[in-house]
Amino acid sequence: SQLEGVRLEIMKVESLLWIGYSLVTTLSFQKLSVAINMLCVVISTLRPPTSSWTVWRNPMFDEIQGIPMSMVLITSLLHKMTLYDSRWEVFAETSLPFFAYPISITALPFTFSFWEVNWNAKQSALVFLGSWMSFFHAIRFYKAIHGTVTIGEWTIITCFASVAFTEAVMAENYDKQNAYQIVSLAGTIGCVIGCAVSTWISSTCIRIPILLATPLFAIEVVLWSNQLESSEPRCLNWLIWFLLDHDEFVPRFYWIIYWVVVLVATLPIANSSLFKKFAPRVVIRKWFHLIAILLFTPATLFSPDLMVVSYAIAICVLMVIENVRSRMLKSFQEFYLSYLDHEKDKVDRIIVSHIALVAGCAFPFWLSICLGINSNVLRLWGVIVLGVGDSFAAVVGKMLGKTTWGQNRSLEGSSAMLISMIVCCYQSREPWGVAVVLATVLEAFTSQIDNIVLPVAGVSFLLQTP
Repeated sequence: SQLEGVRLEIMKVESLLWIGYSLVTTLSFQKLSVAINMLCVVISTLRPPTSSWTVWRNPMFDEIQGIPMSMVLITSLLHKMTLYDSRWEVFAETSLPFFAYPISITALPFTFSFWEVNWNAKQSALVFLGSWMSFFHAIRFYKAIHGTVTIGEWTIITCFASVAFTEAVMAENYDKQNAYQIVSLAGTIGCVIGCAVSTWISSTCIRIPILLATPLFAIEVVLWSNQLESSEPRCLNWLIWFLLDHDEFVPRFYWIIYWVVVLVATLPIANSSLFKKFAPRVVIRKWFHLIAILLFTPATLFSPDLMVVSYAIAICVLMVIENVRSRMLKSFQEFYLSYLDHEKDKVDRIIVSHIALVAGCAFPFWLSICLGINSNVLRLWGVIVLGVGDSFAAVVGKMLGKTTWGQNRSLEGSSAMLISMIVCCYQSREPWGVAVVLATVLEAFTSQIDNIVLPVAGVSFLLQTP
């Protein structure tokens, strides 16, 4: 009971952190409607709603379901994005009624800007809210996800998935040069739909073709509807053209060769008996964060267009593997599972840690491309906070940590995380101090998946008023 009391006190501190986060972000907003929305979110975090669903991780404890976290992060980030492009205002204003569910639809006409925007924006609002509610409730039917996420984590995932879905459905003004953005969106959405449909199919011979066909079909439809490619099959012809095209330095397919070399050189080390014998488990687990740094950093800096597509492909490949993992050949399944941390990953369910790592690195980068922000700190924020900061925190905390704070974290590990991120960012003239400190504190106190929370939380403070 004493440990339970300590845990609840830590959860209260986490809720206070999110309240403080929302208050600080409100100070940077310039519109009264935004400030009012943020104050509503702050008030709502004081008494988070409960849920009778049993599909969540730790469903009996409302304090660790991450509801305040999701409400604050989504509202503040979407409103901050409106400062760069007014078209995001419809998403920002629509997000608040979602938290008033089940009266979301009736609350929509009372948002501040719903009646002020044109019909296309109203359509986007309806598509966004409808898809968000559909995606959110879809977890009830996808049993493989049960027990892997909290309400807050799932709310964030489905929110930005709905933003991507709405962008793909309402896409316009794309040409062949920037088609990689809509192609990445369409392929990822198609893969998600294929994974959802295939769960109802028991035959592997039918399931695998569906998983492969749905992303390609979604890309084919997008290229055809936007008249971005004339010769069929459009998706394959566009991909060949895209890979043969040049970036500033080299042809894009050179980066594929580089990635293959990195994977061939680093993956066997993680699974070697000698490495497992002498290296602590946490070092083995964070080895993949080092691989992510080597894979993502150079291409992000020198071939951003390719990285947009590559991140989407990587996430899709991992989703497909998780979907068919139980039906893989035993030898391949053993090979795949040998790279996982069995203390944290439950092999009888979907393993989200590696998918969340790639998505966490991709999200700030995708956002910078979407908003047209040329900021290396923002583009690499996911790699900095997860690949560098979180890795240093885990390794140093496990090997040298003595002073405990937060969610069983150590001050030594948190200090290592803070210093490592400062080293990564110190040459940049962009204001990154608040984001670095915030990420360090949240890593110590949050009970949510840090691969999801830390990248999203820091982005709002990296987005400066244009």
